[in-house]
Order: sequence, then structure tokens, then C-alpha cells
Amino acid sequence: MSEDPTVANREFDEEVLYGGLRDGTPVRLRTVRPGDRAGVLAFVRRLSIDSLELRFFSAVSLESAADEVLGSRPTGPERVSLVAETAGASSPEIIGHAEFVRSPVDEERAEAAFLIADAFQGRGAGTLLLRALARVARRRGIRRLEAVVLGENQCMLDMFTGAGYPHSTRWLGSEAHVEIDIDREPPIDARWGPNLTGAAST
Repeated sequence: MSEDPTVANREFDEEVLYGGLRDGTPVRLRTVRPGDRAGVLAFVRRLSIDSLELRFFSAVSLESAADEVLGSRPTGPERVSLVAETAGASSPEIIGHAEFVRSPVDEERAEAAFLIADAFQGRGAGTLLLRALARVARRRGIRRLEAVVLGENQCMLDMFTGAGYPHSTRWLGSEAHVEIDIDREPPIDARWGPNLTGAAST
């Protein structure tokens, strides 16, 4: 029997982080929970076909996309899945998702992936998720995140470039392989997008 997909996240459940988008919209960042399926399905239903294909590199059903966000594949302590949701509303709306999976051959590296609602792309949601993911990863001894991004996904490439972390990119055909050094959190600087405001150890 596969592990409950939220087991890997439980030690972080009480460490909810907060931030604000570039336009001041308040956002809460937290781990995925057992009762999130309805919210996640609503999230993926609002995504364009282009956004889904840029994340999964091919056509994917909404159910499959929701399963990926919820962590239906076998999970363990080496995978963490976060969502960003609007804060201050009676019915929070999930606007983004990020996860990392630790490398089986290098415990200081992890593969990361991001998915942002179309209406919130370019507004700082991805940057907030990257910062939150980096904090959680550092607590687990991970020092570098790696992401594979399709070349036409310029919004995601811009997010990695503008987040303030040292990074490098190498191209394999139409795919950009981005390596992000998360050993230290970038100083607060408006040039590097929005910052987290909730307390969390680094």
C-alpha cells in the first residue's frame, strides 16, 4: 500500500508562510492536505491547455494533473508539495503549486516543478513558491534545486532569473535545465520580486 500522500509534509503543516504578490494581494503558502482535492480540481480546471502542457510537457487530463499535485504517486519523506492560495478570503482559492523530490543519487539536490494559475502568472506567485520551497528544502539538507523547463516557457525562465538566487542554465535541445543554489536566502530586494513575510527557520 502506498503511503498517504501528505505524510511527507506533516512536519511542516503548522509552519504556514505568508507573502504578498506584486500588486499587494495577500497569499498563504502551505503544504498539500488530505482535503484539498476539490480545491486542486478547481485550480487545474482554470488552467489553460498551454499552461498544462508547459508543466507536463504533453497533453494531460485534468484528473491526472490534479493527481500529480495531490501526490498520488508513491511518496515518502523525500518529497514535499506546497500550494499557494489567496489569503484573507472566506473561501481561499489555490493559485499555484510547487514540489521537490530529492535526488536518489545526491542528497543535497532535488528536482523541483511549478504550476501557476494563468491569471496569476507574472505577478509573483511563482517567486513566493520558490522561496517557500527553498526554505523547506534547506531544512532537509538540500542545497540545490534543479528544474527542467521547456524553452517556450519564458515566464518560468524569467522567474528563476529574477528570484535572486545564484543559478545556471544549460540547454539540451528545446529544454532548459536550470540549477538553483538555495544555500542562502537572497536579501530582501524589490528587484527580486515579492518576499515571504511569515516566520520560518532557515
